[in-house]
Amino acid sequence: QLVLNALAGLRCEGHLLRPQAVVLGGGGSLTMAPLFGGIIEGFMKFQPSSQLIFSAIGASASVMALIDGTLDFAVTDEILPQSLLQGHDLVVVPVVATAVAVTYSLSEAPSGCNLVLSQEALVRIFNGSVSVWNDPIIAQLNPFIPVPTTPITVIVPGSHDEFTLAFKQALGRFDPTWAATQDTSDQPIWPASLHSRLIFAQSFVHAASLVQTMDHVITFVPASAAQSYQLDVASLGDVTGLEILPTVESIGAAADGATFDDTFQADVLNSGIEGAFPIVVLSSLVLRRAVPGPNCTPAVALVEFIQWVSTNVTASLLMESLGFVAALGGPSTQLDDLLRTLTCGGKPLVPPLPPPPGLNLVPILVPIAVFLLIAAGISFIVGRRIQARLRDMRRQLDDVQVAVELSDAIATFDLDRMAFLEEIPNPTSTQQSCLRILHSLS
Repeated sequence: QLVLNALAGLRCEGHLLRPQAVVLGGGGSLTMAPLFGGIIEGFMKFQPSSQLIFSAIGASASVMALIDGTLDFAVTDEILPQSLLQGHDLVVVPVVATAVAVTYSLSEAPSGCNLVLSQEALVRIFNGSVSVWNDPIIAQLNPFIPVPTTPITVIVPGSHDEFTLAFKQALGRFDPTWAATQDTSDQPIWPASLHSRLIFAQSFVHAASLVQTMDHVITFVPASAAQSYQLDVASLGDVTGLEILPTVESIGAAADGATFDDTFQADVLNSGIEGAFPIVVLSSLVLRRAVPGPNCTPAVALVEFIQWVSTNVTASLLMESLGFVAALGGPSTQLDDLLRTLTCGGKPLVPPLPPPPGLNLVPILVPIAVFLLIAAGISFIVGRRIQARLRDMRRQLDDVQVAVELSDAIATFDLDRMAFLEEIPNPTSTQQSCLRILHSLS
């Protein structure tokens, strides 16, 4: 431990050096455990000196453990209030996006023919007003499925984590009357009319296994669970009515179109983004902005972990194989700016941007000055020649005018008109010839 503390205290130009060994502790919901287990395994191959431990103690409990110093980071899908973040000097970094998939078992459906549900149909199934599979609101959307008259059995996961909350909030976005029936807690209130057809599962895993073994049932699980258990997944209508499956592309569309606020959080439920699945949530890492030290080993490694998860291609492919999508999808200026605010022992964990190099104008101005001098010289020479030519043309015009006047005077023998030619000062040779002709005539 003394050696680790000594390594953690090393500095390079005022910034922390990467230590050689580190153990990071994080926590989140049970649903996120498979994902972060895979991500952590991939990161440890990238950085063998780092050991990350993820505890599935729930999102809210993980945030509280982060605040009291028990954990180094927490994972949550909820949008945390600004008062909590500011009060405990916490920062949020979006890491992954995933969807809540509507899964079902319907033996009458042909293989490869997904059930299609509108947002209204989904709400009415879960509020109990649609109770049979051949209800017109379902049958009209599924002309290729011989939907039976069988009652719809609804399975709801008993785990009230962020995915259940996201599904509850999505139903409220689809139909405001659903939101009016709910309280402010995280636990949905399932209508009494649904209770006779309702099965409470112990978890999402339990709900997925029930779908595998039962018929004419419907439930909601994380898209990763639907992928792992190879469940049939319904297409949902977005705000425009377009039918969308929870694929990597439709989840990524919601993440790519996210508008992050000042706390780096975004709400992408029923976003209306073209091609985006309507029930998508962002999972974020929550960490302390300032770590007191003196052992900054975990803080340095956590920054490396965030950078790897957010920008590494291998990490993105790993997430997609597990049914998730990288929330940022590449380098992010907002992420870089946020990481530069992180400190340990008062020292920044990420070096600030170097100042921009001074602009040397000499290589630019010298060619311009030479060009202007050459242009000015050419302009002067050309201008003098143009002026001389204009003077010659003016004299020629004067000669022509005198010749015309003389011709008219001779033709009319107008002596008074001839006389004005003698008054021309400094006459040209042509004008002098005209004067000689005038004198001979007079």
